[in-house]
Amino acid sequence: MYTHDFSLGVCMKVRTNFSLDKDVLSRFKKLVPNMSGEVEAFISRRVIELSGSDERARRVRYEELQSQYSKLVKKVAEKKDELSEIIPYFQEANDLLAGLGLKKDFSNADELIPKLRKQWDGGRPSEFIHQYISLVELARDKRLVERELDQFYSSSSSESPTPSQQPPPPPPCTAIALVQN
Repeated sequence: MYTHDFSLGVCMKVRTNFSLDKDVLSRFKKLVPNMSGEVEAFISRRVIELSGSDERARRVRYEELQSQYSKLVKKVAEKKDELSEIIPYFQEANDLLAGLGLKKDFSNADELIPKLRKQWDGGRPSEFIHQYISLVELARDKRLVERELDQFYSSSSSESPTPSQQPPPPPPCTAIALVQN
């Protein structure tokens, strides 16, 4: 049995008990630093879906993506600024990753990260490459959100896109295991 206090919204705290596979919970905690926020977003989406309001669900998903994108843009810029201060290593890592064939959309980043780590030899600080890999992962996530936002825009008519214009339904949430008993 797992107990967790969730902060839902600004003014409500909820304590709930549920059963979870320990491995699933452990992986989820590693992947999602803000568990309460993830569960709240999931519950909000499910309530909207179950109440039959597709239009509202699309709007909520669009707003979530915009918020997520803004946060990722800021994190990428901060991490890039931080790492670019160590210019020789930053340039070496960039060159090495480009040499491995990183695509502009970062779609192959997951397969290249282990290769990058292996090719980063002992003469250079390993803590730098770990930070650099964090930057690559943030940039990859930013590109994924950009693609999803592009789907919202491309699915709209020739007018400027709005959240109410036929965006795709929200993808399944990774927090589904948290709300199942």
